[in-house]
Amino acid sequence: MRRFTAFGLLILLLTALPVSAMELGLEDCLRLSVENDREVKAAQAREEARGEEVAAARKNFLPALRMDASYTLLDRPNRLIIDADAFGPGLPPRDVDLYGDRRFRSASLVLEQPLYRGGALRQELERTQRLEAQAGYETKRRADLARRDAEELFLGTLNAQLQRESLVKNLESRRERLRILREQRAEGYAQEEDLLRQQSELAFAEAEAQRARIREKVAVERLKNALYLDKDTALTLRPPRHYRRPKVMDDDTSLTDSPSRADSLALEQQVLAADSEVRKARARLYPEISLFGQYTRQDNNNLDRDEVWSTGAVLEWTIFEWGKNLTEIRRAQAERLRLTHQRAAHARGIADEIDELWGKVREKALLVDAWELKIRLNRTSLQRVRAEFDEGQSTLADVLAREAELADAYYEYRREINELGVDLAYLRAALGSPLDEWLEEREILPQEEQPQPPSPMTMSLPPPIPTIPEAEPPPGAQSPLSLPAPSAAMAHARPPGHSIQLGAFTDPANAQALKDRAGAAFPEHQMAITRIDGTYKVLIARTEDREQARALLPVIRRKLTIDGFLPRSDP
Repeated sequence: MRRFTAFGLLILLLTALPVSAMELGLEDCLRLSVENDREVKAAQAREEARGEEVAAARKNFLPALRMDASYTLLDRPNRLIIDADAFGPGLPPRDVDLYGDRRFRSASLVLEQPLYRGGALRQELERTQRLEAQAGYETKRRADLARRDAEELFLGTLNAQLQRESLVKNLESRRERLRILREQRAEGYAQEEDLLRQQSELAFAEAEAQRARIREKVAVERLKNALYLDKDTALTLRPPRHYRRPKVMDDDTSLTDSPSRADSLALEQQVLAADSEVRKARARLYPEISLFGQYTRQDNNNLDRDEVWSTGAVLEWTIFEWGKNLTEIRRAQAERLRLTHQRAAHARGIADEIDELWGKVREKALLVDAWELKIRLNRTSLQRVRAEFDEGQSTLADVLAREAELADAYYEYRREINELGVDLAYLRAALGSPLDEWLEEREILPQEEQPQPPSPMTMSLPPPIPTIPEAEPPPGAQSPLSLPAPSAAMAHARPPGHSIQLGAFTDPANAQALKDRAGAAFPEHQMAITRIDGTYKVLIARTEDREQARALLPVIRRKLTIDGFLPRSDP
């Protein structure tokens, strides 16, 4: 029981640990991308290895001290007698008795100083120096690409968040419009077809919003992976307040590839290293001269002393090696030619890439300007519709539609700014140099907070239009704008003739308001309110011909901004 309690307490403590959170701006993202990128670290390690190769090549010019040791077992006689005067008078002066030994041991210290290698040592040093410089440029290029990729992921994640926010706002707007449409349908202002259409659009909007949430999650995870952050880190992105754009939008303005691009310089150093390799291969055709000094300690014998030293010069010259040196020279020349062609093709590719990216940057800048104008237009239109809404001339659905248009336009504006930043990051990486002289900085338009619209409960109906005062009818005449109160027997009957229904309400005040509006708009027609099953229906009554009634429908839509319809129960 104690073990279980301790284990449960440990689990509780581990689960109670706070999740790390990080707020990340663009500059922080670029810094972390270079600091944590594993390919950058690999390039730095390669640069360090190249530096050690340069140090080793320099040491080839210095003298080398080595030690040689040997142990030899010989098959020779154990004893040799040389008679006196065997080699001539007095040579040797007396008999010499030599005792041989089948074992022979020696140890030597050899000091060697190279004097001439045909230039091979110098070319090797130059080759390693070129390769070290190449590794340095490749490290710089990898860091530039890491910053470019991190900026693309950062701005892409911002776009995913903006898209999700825009679609969520659009979804809320569509839900509100569906609620209003249901109320209008209950009051007879909307058709079943309109309700189904709005429900269908809402369903697609919900699916798109869900897709946007998934895209945002994937984009955040990719950004964490690129920055080598922990999976459990709660990442909050801080969007920039300014953006950069080209100063000059003239089509005649073109950028040229910069000679300071890191990968171009790396290829240049690689070609020079190949030149050194060719000269090094040719140096093997020449003799090699060295000075040496040697001290040997060996077994004592009758032929030599136990300590021997010597000094001198050595010349080595390979005269014939079956064409191996010539083969090495041709291989080095072919490698140099390959790198030369690769450098030329790379330079042409850079020029084409810069022209394409510069065109995309200018195109994105124009799109940003276009969406900025669209935002200003939508804001002006929204202010107008809100004013009309306050005056009773527009519906809440119109206000919500304008707000959704403004939100969509602002999302497109910010998306184009972020894509402009991505194109500038690629252009900066393609040039390999800053773009400060070609760019200017501008402030991003802030997103205005939308005020909360009033409750749609009182706005589900079209706003009433004040009735036009009419002259007193002559005595005995009936006003065309009102009907006498129907009797109990006629309260549930339709007026005779073809009638156009304008609306159906549960509140008689709303029905009377619409009747007054319609009477003011169509004084030549008679208006009526018929109560059927607790619903008050407003009708244009006593239309003589059905075709005449149908011709009146577009006029009603234009004057009253509502759709009237002919009930099917009419003859």
